[in-house]
Amino acid sequence: MIFETVAQLKLATLTAGQLVSTKGYYASGDGGAADYIVAATQAVDGYGDHALAGGTVALLQAGSLANVKQYGAKGDGVADDTAAIQSALNNSAVLHIPNSQYKVSSLLNITSSIEIRMDKETVIDGTSIPASVSLGDSPILNCRGSINTADLLTASALEGTSDFTVASAASYSIGDTVLVRSNAYYSTGVTTGSNKQGWITRIQNIVANTITLDVKAYAPLLTGDSASIAKINPISIDISGGKILGNGVGYGHSGIKLAYSVNSKIENVLVDGCEDVGIELGYTINSNVVNADISNCTSSATLGNTGYGVVFANGAEGCSVTESRFKNCRHSVSGGGIIPARYITVDNNVLTDGGRGTNDLDCHEPCFYWTISNNRIVNGEGTSGGMVVRGKDVKVIGNTIVCKDKSNVGIKVTSFIADTNKQTNIYIANNTIEGCSAGIILDTTLTLIEGVTIEGNTITNSSYNAIFVTDTKKLKIDNNRIDGTSDNAGTSGSLIRLVATTLGDIADVSICGNILTNGIQGLVRFGSVKGITINSNSMSNSSDTEGCIYVDAASEDIVACSNEFKDAYGFIQGPVLNAVISNNKGLINQPSGTTDFVRLYTSGGTSVINGNIVTGAYRKGVYVTDHERCIVTSNIFIDAENGTPIDFGTAVVTVNANNLI
Repeated sequence: MIFETVAQLKLATLTAGQLVSTKGYYASGDGGAADYIVAATQAVDGYGDHALAGGTVALLQAGSLANVKQYGAKGDGVADDTAAIQSALNNSAVLHIPNSQYKVSSLLNITSSIEIRMDKETVIDGTSIPASVSLGDSPILNCRGSINTADLLTASALEGTSDFTVASAASYSIGDTVLVRSNAYYSTGVTTGSNKQGWITRIQNIVANTITLDVKAYAPLLTGDSASIAKINPISIDISGGKILGNGVGYGHSGIKLAYSVNSKIENVLVDGCEDVGIELGYTINSNVVNADISNCTSSATLGNTGYGVVFANGAEGCSVTESRFKNCRHSVSGGGIIPARYITVDNNVLTDGGRGTNDLDCHEPCFYWTISNNRIVNGEGTSGGMVVRGKDVKVIGNTIVCKDKSNVGIKVTSFIADTNKQTNIYIANNTIEGCSAGIILDTTLTLIEGVTIEGNTITNSSYNAIFVTDTKKLKIDNNRIDGTSDNAGTSGSLIRLVATTLGDIADVSICGNILTNGIQGLVRFGSVKGITINSNSMSNSSDTEGCIYVDAASEDIVACSNEFKDAYGFIQGPVLNAVISNNKGLINQPSGTTDFVRLYTSGGTSVINGNIVTGAYRKGVYVTDHERCIVTSNIFIDAENGTPIDFGTAVVTVNANNLI
């Protein structure tokens, strides 16, 4: 039996077991055509299933692909479709939302796994949702699994262990997803803040009341810190296509929020005007955002600092955002939260005019084991920079950062909270950074940094120092191309600038194989450094009296070998204890002034200056004072007739041998 509409169906007297159909929901051909089976009286919601006049009910038979219009959604942009869409979400495994504009006036809750397929021009219009009262309370699509009450550990678990013991493991099964956490801070060096230790993983085995997890403990979990384990009842969400609209500034809306989710995917979705968050993945593992378009996540002045395009929050792990586009977001991509986000990939995205008053890509709280690669970031006016890295074991590879505002920073490594532990294992490689105040900054204001590699980057037209580093150990700056700084006010303008608080706070440094051109106040400038190797660099056009290498505070154990330089005021000068300057070759092209090839002064120590070929030292080729020992051998000084080739000053022990002048 076939009916024109649902209204006509509801007037019918039918018997249980009959199969019937409609040609539409409100009108024939409106997209709501459906099949039903008639059943005995039972409760129905009146959207997909309907009570009939004869006392029976018609139960929707949506098959493998349900359609929101079969649940009464009009999609005319005027009628409130909230209840109809919610009914469809509650009763479908796979749901189609066809081309139309669907007005919703409250959030849509998704509490079970579902696949949502939206056509390209489908619009979920959340502009009628009331403004948020607090952060995060107005997501348009609220996708949330659940979590059971936590069980306290009965014995402390050390870092690196996989075994956790509880009073009873009866409620757990192999393969369960669990949240492990404690009240300890995320780092043993942190003593304040809300960021605690924890992660999400799965159960590999259970023996008696000992639970073995498939991820070894990232940190100790102590009973004294209320360490616990809780079973997550996760959902898996697959959303593709369509547009989700919030009401913009002042409303604090969010687009899509996932919590307690696994193996989810959000693809080909456009989110606009969601001031709080475009897409959030929290307490979520192995989930991805692909080919999304997200704009105008600008943060709410009344609710707090959010404004995230995509955020990986609260233990997100093994997740990614790829091939997506962001515009005018406070942070296009961010992460962290109550517990760290780990193993996140941010790859091949385009970020435009973001970083409203801050940085565009900002790992807000601790982010561990992130890979940020092949993104293009174009900053607008009024931003602080391209990206901030807060955490450890982070790779920043192959990104392009263009700063329209000369006050911006390309890549900044720093900490969010004071931490007496070190920020370690940072790899910054093959990025292109143009027009920023500084290309790369390592900022140790809140924590020390150790184990950083900066290699293969191209940094051009910086207005400050191209690479600026404070208290960092085990630092490699190799094989970069750095061209041009323009601001010589104060101590700025060097291509590579290292500033240590006290002697040795910067140590074990390699600056090798770089191409350094057009710097001010020294192409390489440093102070209070202990142990630095400057080898095989090409240096040119140092346009101030500091020359190629300028040491501005007493430093020790300097090696500078096999460099080539030209058009410089000098090669190296400053207070250095123990130096080896060998096999360098270059041109000092200044017709006057106090220009020397080597000018070193300190009390004690040994300098070895060997095998260099230098053209045009105006004042002196080698000039040292207050040395204990100075050895100058096998050097060639060309066109140095206006100056003194070698001046040992007050050095106690000197060797002058086999030099050609």
